[in-house]
Amino acid sequence: MYSSGTSSLSSKCHFTKRTAAIAKQGMRQLLEIHDEQEIETLCESLRVEPTGPTKENMIDSIFESKLHTFEEYRLVLAEIWEGIIVEYLRRVGKRVSNFREDPRVTVLRYWLEDERFQVKGFGRIYVPR
Repeated sequence: MYSSGTSSLSSKCHFTKRTAAIAKQGMRQLLEIHDEQEIETLCESLRVEPTGPTKENMIDSIFESKLHTFEEYRLVLAEIWEGIIVEYLRRVGKRVSNFREDPRVTVLRYWLEDERFQVKGFGRIYVPR
């Protein structure tokens, strides 16, 4: 599912202590957007055995068994439906009218706060009125 735009976010990327906390919080928010049936299907796709029947138990089980490294976050994101990822990006204030890259890559960049791809200074020339 990661075809274009992933070369710059290769497996050489990793979380710092700070970005790991941001990614954990972001992934929790992303998973909470799912309804109970969607989370159950995601657990099946990831081969995660939930510790309980509730949505919260299923989310906790995903974290316990599948979300420890940058690569594991990529693998879990690969199983999440793009529509939910786009909804998450909207909720955190990202523009989603059109994408030039996979929304999953956009989410990872957001969590990593990858400054190499952010605009420095003003995005246009300032003209005083």
